[in-house]
Amino acid sequence: YPHPYSSTALMCLFSAAQSTCIAGVVDRTLSAWKLSWDVKLLTTIYG
Repeated sequence: YPHPYSSTALMCLFSAAQSTCIAGVVDRTLSAWKLSWDVKLLTTIYG
């Protein structure tokens, strides 16, 4: 593939989409996806 950065970006995009789909199937409760003002929000922003 002549453009290594776009190939890496495409792989990252597809893996993020796949991970989102799998996470949505595994945990369907909406309360698990809500962000609250605690350590979870801080780690999400930091990550």
